[in-house]
Amino acid sequence: MKNYITLPADKAYKLLNNGAIIMVATRDAQKQPNLTPIAWHCPVDYEPVTRLLFVCDKKHKCFINILLAKKFVIVLPHASQSQLVKDMGSVSGHKADKLKKFNTKTFPSAKYKYSIPEGCVGYIECKLEKIVSEKYVGIVFGRAVSAGVARTAFKDRLLVNKAAGKTLHYLGSKLFYQPGDKLIT
Repeated sequence: MKNYITLPADKAYKLLNNGAIIMVATRDAQKQPNLTPIAWHCPVDYEPVTRLLFVCDKKHKCFINILLAKKFVIVLPHASQSQLVKDMGSVSGHKADKLKKFNTKTFPSAKYKYSIPEGCVGYIECKLEKIVSEKYVGIVFGRAVSAGVARTAFKDRLLVNKAAGKTLHYLGSKLFYQPGDKLIT
C-alpha cells in the first residue's frame, strides 16, 4: 500500500475516464445541428449489431434533441481535432449554432444526413433504444444503423497506430492525449 495514494471517492471516476472522447451529433426540430463532446461512453454489445451507451447531462441541448428525434450520431474525433472538441464544449447549444459559430466544415452522415465534422476518424449513426434517467444525467442507449470510417483509419480494426486512425483522449481539466505508435499485443 505504500506505493498508493488515497483518492477521494468523488474523484474515483478519473481513474476510468481515459478512453477516446466522442462527440454526439444531433439536430433540433428546426434542423439546427448540434455537436457535443462526451467523455463517458462504451459499447454494450456487438451482436447482432453494435449497441452503445453514453452519459449526458439532461439539460444539454444534445439530450433534448435526442429525446425529440430518437436518433443521434456518435463522432470519433481525430487526434488533431482537440480545438474543435474544446470549441464544441465551450458553448451551449441552447445559446448558439456551434457549428456556424466556429466555422466548422462538415459533411452529411450517410443515413440521417446529420452534420459530421470533416477530418474525424469515423462516425456511427444510432437509433435511440432507451434512456435510463439518473438525478442529473441520462444514460443514453443506442443501436447502430450505419457507420462510416476514414479509409486509411480502419482495416479489421481502428488503426490507432497509423496517422489517420489516431483518436483523441480526454483526461479532464483540459488535458488531452493520443495513443502512442507502439501497439501492445
